Amino acid sequence: MEIVCLDTDVLIEHKRAVRKNKKETLLYKLSEKYSIAVTVITVFELLRGDNSDEDKFWQDFFDLIHVLDFDIESCKIASKIDKELTASGNKLDVRDIFIASICIKNNIPLASNNKRHFERIKELNLINNTSK
Repeated sequence: MEIVCLDTDVLIEHKRAVRKNKKETLLYKLSEKYSIAVTVITVFELLRGDNSDEDKFWQDFFDLIHVLDFDIESCKIASKIDKELTASGNKLDVRDIFIASICIKNNIPLASNNKRHFERIKELNLINNTSK
């Protein structure tokens, strides 16, 4: 089964969805076709941004999926992307650049509802609600 990497917003969308609407989330739709992964950056964002009562929820979830590391090759890709975006006047949050670079390095598509954030990175294979 192919792997897809989920952006943080996809996980938050699913977690916040009312039970009857879970099947409409991007996570639910993709989990029928793909093996799910996240980056260590997403792990950081969720553990940092959620309240401590929900840390166990996320940690249990991360135990069930692939977690992709940010390594030297990903750093090189990220720095190249950042330089290109800065030169073109299209700055992007560094965490989004890190997530994209990890996906590019691993040749894995990124699923995100933030199309406008990631469509600037031409090397990235992006999946969103309009492209699934």
